[in-house]
Amino acid sequence: MIQTARVEEFMARELVVVRPNTEIHEAVALMLDRRVSGLPVVDEGGHLVGILTEQDCLRVAFQSHYHQAPAGTVANAMTSNPTTIDAQDDIMTAIDVFLRASFRRLPVLAGGTLVGVLSRRDALRVLRTQA
Repeated sequence: MIQTARVEEFMARELVVVRPNTEIHEAVALMLDRRVSGLPVVDEGGHLVGILTEQDCLRVAFQSHYHQAPAGTVANAMTSNPTTIDAQDDIMTAIDVFLRASFRRLPVLAGGTLVGVLSRRDALRVLRTQA
């Protein structure tokens, strides 16, 4: 039943992450190569410190081009303290978060540690298979 489906059952576990000191152009290349719309940003200990989205990258690229300035690092463009969801939450909780905000992906935590990412597409797959 869909109400009992847990986020951890449907999240992506093979994560593509960047560090805050990664150059923006490297992060953009990674997003394009891996075909993802956002990247969790983790510190040296692997703790989630932010998220970098396509929109963040577009903003930086536009400003950099317009002002003829270096693009800088992920730390300067990322959203700090992103909205997250717990791996044990039910999928309907995640869908509610997606409906209330424009997020495409949600970092998934277990015990405060990043363990996955749930996308809107993942949530749609759940609805399709459970309908």
